[in-house]
Amino acid sequence: MYPEVNNGRHFVLFDLARYELAMRIGLFRWVRRTKSAFVVGGSTIRYRHRLRPWRRTEVKTRLVGMDERFFYFQQRTVQQGRTCSMALIRTGVRKNGVVPPVDVMSGIGLDVDPFVEPWVADWNAWDGARPWPED
Repeated sequence: MYPEVNNGRHFVLFDLARYELAMRIGLFRWVRRTKSAFVVGGSTIRYRHRLRPWRRTEVKTRLVGMDERFFYFQQRTVQQGRTCSMALIRTGVRKNGVVPPVDVMSGIGLDVDPFVEPWVADWNAWDGARPWPED
């Protein structure tokens, strides 16, 4: 056994938490019915404290934005009342291209107007300005 919750495992915990949320709100069923798929379009994570293995861990997920293409989730791991890591995850739904988040939300019976918290918009602008490597 690898006795550490490494960076990859943090992202697995976040993925599982988003799937659990999708099941609770009916999104998973809608994605299966429409034959679409979940995608991740970007992420940033910060680590503050070691996430201890084999200890009760909560993953708290909060929607912090949705624009014309993506949903933005802030997710954090919490052990013994303190935040150990926090990530911003850009996600979407694809079916022959990106499905606009407002269409996804209305498909599951929720009426949510697009919004993006200011710090998320700043991150998105920063992430979009990073250069891609020359091939």
